[in-house]
Amino acid sequence: MVPSISFPVAELAKIVAVGSYEERMLFVILLLRNPGLRVVYVTSSPVDPAIVDYYLRFVPDAASARERLTLVDVGEPSIGSLSDKILARPEVVARLRSMVPESDSRPATMLPFNVTTAEARLAVALGLRLCGPPAQLARLGSKSGSRKVAMRAGVRRIEGSENLFSLEAVAAAISAIRIRRPEAEAVVVKLNNGFSGIGNVIIDLDGPADPLPASQATFCAADESWASYEPKVVAEGAVAEER
Repeated sequence: MVPSISFPVAELAKIVAVGSYEERMLFVILLLRNPGLRVVYVTSSPVDPAIVDYYLRFVPDAASARERLTLVDVGEPSIGSLSDKILARPEVVARLRSMVPESDSRPATMLPFNVTTAEARLAVALGLRLCGPPAQLARLGSKSGSRKVAMRAGVRRIEGSENLFSLEAVAAAISAIRIRRPEAEAVVVKLNNGFSGIGNVIIDLDGPADPLPASQATFCAADESWASYEPKVVAEGAVAEER
């Protein structure tokens, strides 16, 4: 288990206690109810033993599960991709590789938080199958990509537009939403690669939308403003959806 949150560091830094996000997937400990399973859980910093004990309470044979659980930390609490931290430490790669059982009948699997080229390279370095989509398809998991996938699959979507790479395009999308959904009270603009809602800005449709920076808006990230938000829209794109 490599819960690597491989998103832009500038965005991750806005999240309170983002270092603890690597612990969000500790639910995999519950899989240890299977007596034939072993779990190696890797984090940037050590996990508090009390948290591990909490999860083990829900496993029928906690003692056996604890023996089959190995916790590894790389000793690097800085904000950033855990996969990159591991790859930068050959000794950690070697240690993890030594824990991979050599069995063709029961091949080991690496489970990440999200998949980028870093996770793909790490899986190869460890000789593990990667549980996740190919890294080259990561764009389909973006805000615009997911709307496109839903459209092709015939799945209903919230009223909005995708692939917006300028504030002018965002303003035009908002105007289109107001025409199609006159009862809409607000629009949320989401950066394509935003994480945990931090890349969002909510625009009240009671206020002016043109020029866009004059609109009544609420940024979900502290200290964000149109001056800092606009370059991100240009660089990575955004979607605008009815809220």
